[in-house]
Amino acid sequence: MAINLSQKTHLRLIPPAWLLVAIGLLFNIISALLTNFFIDGMQGKISGIEVEKSANQNLISLTWQRVETLERKREMLILLLQTPELTPEISSQIKQSMQPWVGEVSLPKLAVSQLGNWMSLISKLQQQERERIDELYLKNLQLDGTLQHLNEETSQMRNLALFLQIIGLGLILARDLSRGGSAQRNER
Repeated sequence: MAINLSQKTHLRLIPPAWLLVAIGLLFNIISALLTNFFIDGMQGKISGIEVEKSANQNLISLTWQRVETLERKREMLILLLQTPELTPEISSQIKQSMQPWVGEVSLPKLAVSQLGNWMSLISKLQQQERERIDELYLKNLQLDGTLQHLNEETSQMRNLALFLQIIGLGLILARDLSRGGSAQRNER
């Protein structure tokens, strides 16, 4: 049986089948490790950030409700101060309902002459709540940027893992293909 020189060089360039299978298995193991450790870890971070974003969004909604409640209190004060029968009991109840909003700040007397002070106080409280909303909104924007970055990294890692898996399977299949090719050469 005569083998020409080109067939001998061709046979030397093809690594042994066991080496192809070993490299293919190594690529598949690396792919599995990437998926298990890195990608799953990134998914955990992404989930944590999404939970934080959702909590911030809920706080924004609640804070807007506080702003609206303060506006209702402003309207109530204007209406009550226009009534001639403002009793000390009603005045006391209004001050008690406002105390949780202002904390330790002393409230002005409930009178038409003090309406400007009351409006300034409510406006100041509303502004504080709006600033809190702005802070939460900006924090959510930063979290969006972080999420985008993590999603891009996760996508790249998934693509790398898939690539390694496909190459690994190709190398494992190359063994079978090399057997088929050598069987055909043997048949000639």
